[in-house]
Amino acid sequence: MPIRPRLLTSILLAAATAASATAQPPAVAYLTPAEPVIQYSRNESGGRVSLSFPGADSTLLERRRLQLIELTAAIRRGDFRSVWIFPQGHPAVQVLADRRERLRCTFRSTPRGGDLVLLSDDDVVVAAIHQMLAEPPPRAVRL
Repeated sequence: MPIRPRLLTSILLAAATAASATAQPPAVAYLTPAEPVIQYSRNESGGRVSLSFPGADSTLLERRRLQLIELTAAIRRGDFRSVWIFPQGHPAVQVLADRRERLRCTFRSTPRGGDLVLLSDDDVVVAAIHQMLAEPPPRAVRL
C-alpha cells in the first residue's frame, strides 16, 4: 500500500524534529557580524593585519571601518591598551610603544573590512612586528 504524500511529510517532519533535539552542536563556531575574521601576514618591512566582517551589512561594515581607523590612530600614538587585534600582554607591544616614532601604521579599506599595515625601517621594530604576527590572532573579540 503506497504512503500518501501528506502522511509522508508528517513522518519526515517528526523524524527531523526528533533528530534535531538530540543532535550535537556544530563543531564550527559561527561568527556574528560583530566578530571579525583576523588574519596576520608578515613581510620584510613589517606586516599586515587583515580584518573582515563576512556577515556585516553596509552600515555595520562602515562602523567597523571607523573603529579600525581609531585603532590605527591608537597604534600611531603608541597606546596599545585598546588595541584588541594583538594578543594581550605580548612583550613586543612594549617595544612598539617605546619606538612608536619608528613605526608607521596605515589603514586600507577592503571590500569586507580593512587592513592595518605596520611598517618600519628599524630592525628592532620590524622584529617586534614579526613576533606579534607570529602568534595566533585573538579569537573572542567584542567590538
